[in-house]
Amino acid sequence: MVFFYIIVLTIKILLWVLQILMFCRAILSWLPIDENSTISRFLYTSTEFAIAPVRYVFDKYHIMEGFPIDMPFLCTFILLMILRIFI
Repeated sequence: MVFFYIIVLTIKILLWVLQILMFCRAILSWLPIDENSTISRFLYTSTEFAIAPVRYVFDKYHIMEGFPIDMPFLCTFILLMILRIFI
């Protein structure tokens, strides 16, 4: 039982860290910082693996096409929040 608790806690922490990185990526996108900077590249590569499947679904079905907000990013963030709550 302790092993299961440790695994669940580790998953929750990893999801929380991913959410923090996504939040930092969103804040950084508002600032006039070079997209090729080390911080920008780190945040992009560490969060895009979670956003890419949602972005694929949005692109495939043309959902929210032309919308000014990055909806796949927002939906991924919300899905991670929900997943962290239910774990």
